[in-house]
Amino acid sequence: MSVVIGIDSSLLGNVITYHEPDRIWLKDPNEVEKYTIDWTNWLKGDAIDTSNWYSDESTPSGITVDSSSNTTTTATVTLSSGYHGGKYVLSNRITTVGGLTKEKKLIIRVMDSEYRRLCN
Repeated sequence: MSVVIGIDSSLLGNVITYHEPDRIWLKDPNEVEKYTIDWTNWLKGDAIDTSNWYSDESTPSGITVDSSSNTTTTATVTLSSGYHGGKYVLSNRITTVGGLTKEKKLIIRVMDSEYRRLCN
C-alpha cells in the first residue's frame, strides 16, 4: 500500500499534500508501505531538485527506510518494520531547482492490524 499527499490517492496509495495538516498514519509492523508527499501546490511552478528523508531525533529505532525517490513534484518513501506501539517521525526536506528549501513531517504509528481489529 502507498500514501500520496496531494494526488488522487486511489491511484497512488498513501498520498499527502503539503498543505494537509500533520496526521498520524497507521502501519502494521509486518507491512511495507509507500508514502508520497505531493508538493505541487507549494512549488508554484518550481520543481524538486533533491529530496531527503530523515528521522526526528526523538524517533525510536526500528522503522526502516527501504527506498526513496522523487519526481519534479512529489517525494516518496517506502517504509518497513517498526515496533508495535512505536511512534516514528520522519521528515522530508526538499530543495527546488530555484534554490528554495522546505520540509514536511510524516508521523507513523506502528500497530499490529490484528490488535487494531480486536480493539475496535
